[in-house]
Amino acid sequence: MRRPLLHTVPLLLLLSLAAPAQARRYPITTSDASGTWVGGPEGLLHGQGELWTRYSKGKGLNANQVNDIELSSRSVWVATPAGLSRLDKGTRRWETFTTPDLPVNHVTGISMDTSDPDQLWVSTLGGGLVNYDARKNRWTRHGKAQGLPSDQVNDVLFRGRTVFAATDAGLAALDLTNSTFKVYTARDGMAPGAVLELDAGLRGDRAVL
Repeated sequence: MRRPLLHTVPLLLLLSLAAPAQARRYPITTSDASGTWVGGPEGLLHGQGELWTRYSKGKGLNANQVNDIELSSRSVWVATPAGLSRLDKGTRRWETFTTPDLPVNHVTGISMDTSDPDQLWVSTLGGGLVNYDARKNRWTRHGKAQGLPSDQVNDVLFRGRTVFAATDAGLAALDLTNSTFKVYTARDGMAPGAVLELDAGLRGDRAVL
């Protein structure tokens, strides 16, 4: 008997909704030793105790809307519809990556290799998946030509040696050991349609994979 997908990827959670691909649950909240970071349609908030700082369009970001946040020991990475922004925690300086580094400017999600924070994975609307090697300052795109079912990627999640992509054409997994994609279908127990969000923990009504 074929094992359903719900049992083959136990740490991964997915949310699939009949809503526009830009749909995102707010607020997006994460924290580390640098404080609490909260993103939403009106920018990014940074809280340290009772002191809060707001970053928005023209004040660190290229857009007010924050689609995702990823933290490392050195950086705060922020996904926006107008590029990928990075705050250097040491210098407190912002930089934003757009085309031609990215295939398109609309960044929907970010996920990091926790064992190597210089390896960042980015999902985009229209440009597929992008890997950024910060050590080499190298950008590598993975799209339909490489086996992704759609270049409309709504979210990304890195786990082990696999990069999961939530696309408008379903869930795909990039195996980094051989650089090939697996696309999950009804045979794997996967319902057809767009997948909007991926996460690594149980939250609300998200389905466990």
